[in-house]
Order: sequence, then structure tokens, then C-alpha cells
Amino acid sequence: MMVAAQRQALPVRSDVHLMVVREATRSAAATAGFSLVSQTKLVTAVSELARNAVLPGRRRADGPAPYGHAGVRHGRARAR
Repeated sequence: MMVAAQRQALPVRSDVHLMVVREATRSAAATAGFSLVSQTKLVTAVSELARNAVLPGRRRADGPAPYGHAGVRHGRARAR
């Protein structure tokens, strides 16, 4: 079965946006005929990608994350 792909840009700046991304992904997967298990796997993967796009820009309660954009480590190097 061939389903036409629909591209949609969604802003991801908050937890509310993450919910919108999850719902849009689930809807697209259901429309494409994915099984419930496959829908859940896809939604989980997309949700994690979106969350990772949001979290590096946030400060954690215990300070900034040790990794910046593109996985570059910031701070002092550990002695080995």
C-alpha cells in the first residue's frame, strides 16, 4: 500500500509542543496503516528525538547539562 507523505513543520519549544508532535506522529502512523505496536514504536522514537531537541537548551536544576549542542562536552577534562 502506498501512502502519500505529508510533511509538516512543528515548533518544539515546550512540553506542550512535544504532545502536539506525539499526536501528529500517531495520526500520521495510523493513516499510513501502521499496526498499534508499530505506531507506539514510531511515536516513542519521534518523541525522544523531539525531547532531545528541546532539553539541551534548558538548564537543569543542578546546573547546565554536561554536553552542549552536537554532543560536545563542556567543562574540565577528567584525569585518567
